[in-house]
Amino acid sequence: MKKLFLLCLSFWVFWLLPPRVYAQSSSLVEDYSISQFDSEITVNQDTSLTVTERLSVYFNVPKHGIYRVIPVYYSAHGKTINSKLAMLSVTDDKNVPVPYETSRYNQSIKLKIGDPDRTIMGEVVYVVKYAVRDVVLRYPDHDEVYWNVTGVEWDTSIAKATANVRTEFAKILKVDCFGCQNTISPDKQNAGFSLVDPLAYEGGLTVVVALDRSNELLFPGPVTSLANFIADNWGYPVALLPVGIMGLFWYKKGRDKRFVEGNIYYEPQNTKEMDSGIFDRKHLPLVYHPIDGLTPSQVGTILDEKIDTRDVIAEIIELARLGYIKIVRLESKGLFGKKPD
Repeated sequence: MKKLFLLCLSFWVFWLLPPRVYAQSSSLVEDYSISQFDSEITVNQDTSLTVTERLSVYFNVPKHGIYRVIPVYYSAHGKTINSKLAMLSVTDDKNVPVPYETSRYNQSIKLKIGDPDRTIMGEVVYVVKYAVRDVVLRYPDHDEVYWNVTGVEWDTSIAKATANVRTEFAKILKVDCFGCQNTISPDKQNAGFSLVDPLAYEGGLTVVVALDRSNELLFPGPVTSLANFIADNWGYPVALLPVGIMGLFWYKKGRDKRFVEGNIYYEPQNTKEMDSGIFDRKHLPLVYHPIDGLTPSQVGTILDEKIDTRDVIAEIIELARLGYIKIVRLESKGLFGKKPD
């Protein structure tokens, strides 16, 4: 009876419990979880963003810390955003500095947050602060902030995420955040966003804030934009450098040679040579005598890589021209007169 009871109990647990119970219990086996992710985003006058993230983390097992992957290269409405991120600080809720390391991870910046010499358990608050530029996009009727607040490359769950975007230099016209709740303050200088279970949505918590074009924002000038473009794309010229080196080597050493005198058929008395021009396509005149050093049959064989009857006939005529053989016109009598051969 005891075995039968355990069997029935197991069946009830694994087959009759609703999926939500499994979802709730699965969080118990996670190494850590994030109960709250709050982000304060300030749009500065130079169009850079100052971002302060407050992460409430609970460690179920001893760990050194967490990884925070911040996307910096992505697309928005057909435009490519290649933002530049500069870390400012990582602290706890008591403003005590927390060790961290940064590295490039695909199209993101990866933060390794935590002390490698000690492990922690229970609840910890991390405050991550950084600046990012080249995020505000310009459109004909508005300027726009498009920012992925949470990212999606997490190895745990986020129970709730909020974001607040504020600026003193532009009025907020419209906001969007793909399935979350959002509000705009009466003075149109603050926008709030709230999303439960942000990782359930593709792209996490991503906010879009449209700003009035009549604003006090100072966008980079032509010189700065050109410098940023060169800094972003310096790898392309470097990648083409080997091709340029090979082209220069060919130009110096690999071009065809020709006699300065201009003769193309045989070696002249003046054997001085020069490089042919890159775009030289000179007309080759007809040749009425054999090329120096080659007989007609040799030339004909070189052209089509086979010996034809006409090559043999041309060789016979050439031997006659050189005096090795004689070609004589013979005439024989026929029924209708003399027949030449």
